[in-house]
Amino acid sequence: MGKHMDYPVGDKLLEPFRQTTLNPFVFNDLKVTIVSAYFTYMTAGWTSPEHAHFFFEFNFVAKGSFNTVMGNNDYKTSEGHATVIAPHVSHNNYKGNDTNYGFCIQFSLSKVETNEEESPFFLYDNLMQGLLEASNKPFEFDGEKHLKGFLEAKGIGIQLAFINFLVALSGCDETSLLSCKTGDMHKSDDSQKDRLLVEQAIFYIKSFTGTQFNVVKMADSLYVSYRHISRIFKKRTGVSILTYYNVQRIERAKKLLESPNMSIKRVVSELGMKNEYYFFHLFKKITNMTPLEYKEKAIGIGFNPKT
Repeated sequence: MGKHMDYPVGDKLLEPFRQTTLNPFVFNDLKVTIVSAYFTYMTAGWTSPEHAHFFFEFNFVAKGSFNTVMGNNDYKTSEGHATVIAPHVSHNNYKGNDTNYGFCIQFSLSKVETNEEESPFFLYDNLMQGLLEASNKPFEFDGEKHLKGFLEAKGIGIQLAFINFLVALSGCDETSLLSCKTGDMHKSDDSQKDRLLVEQAIFYIKSFTGTQFNVVKMADSLYVSYRHISRIFKKRTGVSILTYYNVQRIERAKKLLESPNMSIKRVVSELGMKNEYYFFHLFKKITNMTPLEYKEKAIGIGFNPKT
């Protein structure tokens, strides 16, 4: 396999997942909960009692090997391979005479209702099918590529990296994974991949409506160039990334303004803006009314802008 990444001695938390663990996130019709994520270190003779989980358990071996017993089957997962244990499958793991390094991620997936107009493709059914078909037996997997992606990612980029991890883990290519609307089924593979890329970009943008947004950092999180994502986004949505971002911020501002106790100053702060003049200008440009006019219309006549 060549030179390995450095792995710690002992079961230690995968740091990028510290804030994500047990904090579910939604991508299209897929709800993901990362139960735990940690480096693994198994010494010779290690064994676990027979058990089962309510979640998927992924184990990757970077060095060494370990065995998993499921019923009458005894599988060996060796270097450069991984195993996914499906929910509710009884199993136990044990070690031979060598030491094992790698990492483990435990996660659960569930389906959520999605507006077809907002989400033109759906992940859950095909992703689950792929994962279940890959489960309960070892398979070759480039775990260190994804581990590196996790360790380099920040913020929402970690969630995007995990979606890409699930796509790879399912054994499906991006085109077969996406169940598109009938009218889109005959479009090219590149078109389908572009659709997924734009959906990931939208997911990223909506997570930044309360803070400053950087298109270049988003492109880095998606492993594409700034020029490429900008071109594809404009082509598929009809607006630039910056325009879409500003519209999403104003949509959030409108919801905040509908609260009687929310002052304009606080709304500006919630949006991560430092300049009230810029907020007024942007709001008027997008809605054709000032924030005060919108708030008055939303909550009724008599609003006091100083409150």
